[in-house]
Amino acid sequence: MTPSGRTIAAIAVAGLAAGVLVGAGAGPLTQAVSAESLAVFDRESTPADELAPGVVTYGPFSASRLLTEFDDVRVFAVRADQDLRTGLDDLGPLVCVSAAAPGREFVPTSCVPEEVFREQGMRGVLRGLAPAGSVGGYRDVERVLAVEWGPRGGPRIVDMTDSTVVALDDLFTDDELALGADIPLVRAMRDAPTADDVAEEINALTELPAAIAGPVSYGESGYDGLGITELFASLHPPMDDQEAHVCLSFRVEGEFVAWQCNPLETVRIRGVRVVVEHDGVQTAFRIGPNNEGINVEQTS
Repeated sequence: MTPSGRTIAAIAVAGLAAGVLVGAGAGPLTQAVSAESLAVFDRESTPADELAPGVVTYGPFSASRLLTEFDDVRVFAVRADQDLRTGLDDLGPLVCVSAAAPGREFVPTSCVPEEVFREQGMRGVLRGLAPAGSVGGYRDVERVLAVEWGPRGGPRIVDMTDSTVVALDDLFTDDELALGADIPLVRAMRDAPTADDVAEEINALTELPAAIAGPVSYGESGYDGLGITELFASLHPPMDDQEAHVCLSFRVEGEFVAWQCNPLETVRIRGVRVVVEHDGVQTAFRIGPNNEGINVEQTS
């Protein structure tokens, strides 16, 4: 099976990443005498260390260094103040790994706090996405690299593409993909009760076709400076040359004050995040593609 037209079987990735890399890593003696992995940031930066086009980041980073080249893939070490994949910024200084290759966009690994990296290193999976190729907006996963790096020595990389992906067409039809059938967040929305009392208002706010899943309420909560709040998620179908969107709409004391709609291509990678500003305080609410629950950040 060729790499083209494939997507991740997520459980297999996690299991195989752990199993394959145990055998691929350096032994205890080699680890003990190797230089600290983070020493890569001690050398002067060169043009080769600059993150290449095709490297996905969702926030600022403080430094990047080219770690290695694996076939046509350039693998980078990145220092950041927020997770390059999720945008979370409450974990302190972070260490991440990302990559770039011609004609392919890589989703970075999850980042780990630097203090954790110095003790344990990190493991993760780099997913190489094909260019967007349809109105449906889905992105085939064409490359899967398992990475183990740190706390000493260089990275160990295993190409797991052939063993961890399955043909996209075997899982979903094009019509199903165009409506997010492969996204756990969307599937959860379809199974949840609909908040019919706000559907018309949310459809008007988003200026998109009427929702075909949701609006789904995530319940009322109270946050400093905001009062009683309620968050709603909705799925809106494609229109003309636009793909389907997932929207988060935020209501304060019964009035909608903020909303954000992301195309499915973006939702598959980072979910949806809406920011509310009130009295000089920004509060961000994010729901990830795997329906991990609501992440809340407040900054002044």
